Formats: sequence, structure tokens, C-alpha cells
Amino acid sequence: MDDPYGALVEQDLVTTALQNSKSSLDQVSPSFCLAKWLQVTLHLHNGNTQSCHHVKAHRIDLAESEIHPDALHNTQAKMETRAKMLNGERPKECSYCWKAEDQGRVSDRVIKSSEDWAEPFSKNVIASGVGKHISPTYLEVAFDSVCNFRCMYCSPSFSTSWMEEIKQYGSYPTSVKFNSLPILKLNRAYPLEANERERYIQSFWKWWPDVVNKLEHFRITGGEPFLAAETFRTLEYLIENPQPRLKMAVNTNMGMGPNKLERVIGLINNLEGRVQEFSLFTSLDSTGAQAEYIRFGLDYGRFCKNTEEILTRVKWPIVFAYMITVNALSVAGLKDLLALIVDQRRRYPQHNVTFDTPFLNHPEHMSVEILTPDFAKYIEAARDFMVANKTTASQIGFSETEIVKVDRIRSLIEKPSHKWLNRVRLRRDFVKMFTEYDRRRKTDFHATFPEYQKFWRVCQLSSMGL
Repeated sequence: MDDPYGALVEQDLVTTALQNSKSSLDQVSPSFCLAKWLQVTLHLHNGNTQSCHHVKAHRIDLAESEIHPDALHNTQAKMETRAKMLNGERPKECSYCWKAEDQGRVSDRVIKSSEDWAEPFSKNVIASGVGKHISPTYLEVAFDSVCNFRCMYCSPSFSTSWMEEIKQYGSYPTSVKFNSLPILKLNRAYPLEANERERYIQSFWKWWPDVVNKLEHFRITGGEPFLAAETFRTLEYLIENPQPRLKMAVNTNMGMGPNKLERVIGLINNLEGRVQEFSLFTSLDSTGAQAEYIRFGLDYGRFCKNTEEILTRVKWPIVFAYMITVNALSVAGLKDLLALIVDQRRRYPQHNVTFDTPFLNHPEHMSVEILTPDFAKYIEAARDFMVANKTTASQIGFSETEIVKVDRIRSLIEKPSHKWLNRVRLRRDFVKMFTEYDRRRKTDFHATFPEYQKFWRVCQLSSMGL
């Protein structure tokens, strides 16, 4: 039986929680964000760091980190940005959230700052000022860029498979030379030589015994983490040195073979009681052939089999999370992907099968903002499916928060922030990108995405007009 009252209560609770989060932030300043102090992603394979996945990564001072390992997090650049936030200034690097707020939407600045790792923040954050030696409560680390996938929006910075392709063929012929190695070097995003990477990793292991005791969340990313030896070293450390408060997570493309899968399942089972929670985050943006096209290297059949093995054979409750990067090619298959997720939720209630729907901001020529307004119908269909399958007292389904997050994508399609001439340029890049993509990878855009034929012609006309 449907429970509209329960849904309204949940919606009110979600709204109230986000309002409280924004109010707490605004008491410090209207541009204050806790991620800048308490959240960090370390890219040890190229020596960079960032405070959240929406901002551009910047270089860590290696010499400083070897003396003071917490400088892996508390860089001079971050402290300068923190000072701006405390003064109420909007740092340019945080435009993802300013765009959302200026459009009247709830930004990730507010959503992130309402999460468990961010509260309570008043004592340790405010007292720290710009936080020269503050410890993060949420730490994400990429030890290596080794990866067996070439996801369309990824980079040689994060995938050795992408690096091999670009070395063979060069950058893509878009207006910004997508995945140009000289540009990666200029932006200091090029993977380091092995000896320098090892120095950053040694700084991390010097910091690790201290920081792990202060963490609420720890997450390993990549590359593909299960191709990196340091991932297994970390999991084995936590089995031998339990951290019962820690919420542990690993990102994975779930493309592993049978032997590796056996090892992973064994380690996860051995972590029971050693950590508070364990999560596997996997990225999937559509289903079937469209998913394989977007995340090149993916075998969709193997992905589904491996997922079922994890959900069936892991003996204690874990979080299995889908990271759906909403991009120009994923919207048509979004409803089918959500159907897969809700089916797994219902068949494996012992685990927490969850998902998030961040939208792709870069590269811009793959963003939903280049689509024509008629593509909003796919978001509406996905939202209608979620509403029809809401969680109620008698049914496992979708939460109000998840529905709100999906629904906010529609405004990006209907009211894109790009000016008309810029959209023309990006649509031209779209055609150039996927024409070359098909040539290099022996794929077929038109057979794989029949829903996009009219849009392709619009993009071609844009190209002719320039």
C-alpha cells in the first residue's frame, strides 16, 4: 500500500536537514564549505590534491609533505581558498556550486556539508582558521593510475589505457584538444615517474597511522584500485589494525577476473568487525551496449555477474553504490539503469544498494547542457519511474532525496548555462569527438544510440555554421 504521508514526512525531513546545513554554513559566511577543510582527495600518482571532485586538482609540495605529511592535505593553495571563504568571497574554482545556487538549486556545498563526516564542525574547523594542520575526516586516495578501462570522459591522468591510446593516436580533434598530453603536462596532471610517485606514497604511509585515527571515511580510488598493490596493503592493514569507527570504501569498475574477485570477496568478509562499514562504489552510466560504449573496456555481462557474486557472497551487510555520472550519452538509458538498481535493492535487502547522480561538468562537450530541450523527457521518465517506485512502509524503492537529485538535472537541459555560440562550438566538438572515437575504437555511435540521430544532425548543422 502506498504511503504518501510517509513520503511527505521524508521530504520535509530532507528539506529541513538541508536548510539547517545552509543556515549553519551561512553563520560563518555565505561561501563557506566544510569540504575545503575536512575532505580531501589525494592523487599520489601525479602529486595532486583537491578538496572535492568538482574543483580542479593542484600540486602538493613534495618536499613539504616529506617533512610534514599533513601537507598532503593542507596545501598553501587550499589555505588561501579557505581564507576567501571565511571572508565571504566566492572562490572561482567552486563555480559548480555557485552555478547551482544562482539557479535556485541546492548545491553540493550544502549537501556535502550536511553529511556525517561534516558534523559537528564548529570547534575543530572554526578554531583552526585557515587550517594549517587540520586533519580531514573524509580522505580519498588514488595510489596509481593503472586502469583497464578508457571511459569516454576520463583522461590519461587517471587511466593507463587512455595513456596508451593518446600516445598512439594523439589528442582528439576538439577545439580544446581533448586529452592532449602537452596540456596535461602544462596543467601538472601528467602521471609522475615511478620514483617520484613512490616518494608521495611514502609521505602518505608516514601520515597514515596518525590520520587514520581521526577519519570518519576513507576511500580508495584510481585508476582501477584493484590493480594497485597499495589497495591490498591498506585492506590488510585494517584487518590487522581494526578501526571500528571507520567507514571504508573502494571505487572499482567491477571488471575483475574470477581470481581477483575471489580475493576481493575474501578481504571484504575479513573486514567484518574491523571497520564500522564497508562500501564498494562502482561507476555505471547506462545499461547494455550503451554502457559499454561510454565506459569503454566494460563487459556488461561480466559486470552484472560480478555484482551478483558480491551481493550474494559477502556475508555481512555492506554498501554497494552506483556512481552514475550523468552525461550527454547517459540520459536515454537512465530509467533502465534505475530499474536495475531498484531490482537489486529488493532482491538483496541485507545490503544497502545505493546510487548518486552527479552531473558531468568537464569535458563540456559531453555535458547534458549541450543537449536539445527534448532530451528532458528522459529525465522526466526516470523521475516518474522513481515516483512510482518510492520507498513506502511496504515497498523498498527510491528516497525523496534521490528523486530530487535526479530531477535537478532537467533544469540543466532546459536552461543550460552556456551561451548559444558556446553550445554551437561544443556540439561541433561532440561530432568530432565521437566520429574519431568510432574510428579509433571500432565502435558505432549511430547503431548504439539510435535515440540521438536527430541530435547528431543538429550538431552537424552547428559544425557547418562555423
